Amino acid sequence: MAMAERILPFAKEQLEAVAAKIPTPSHIYAETAVWENALAFYEIFNGCWVALWIIMA
Repeated sequence: MAMAERILPFAKEQLEAVAAKIPTPSHIYAETAVWENALAFYEIFNGCWVALWIIMA
């Protein structure tokens, strides 16, 4: 299926001027989601490192 063509409310030259002034980041992320996922990961593995340390000792 082909993508629908969209008309932007600004000219190509305007986009290029903004891009020259403010470079696009290599990635865009939602900071809140990153923190929520990091906390969930921490909660899942909380205590595992202590148990592993005891086993390895």
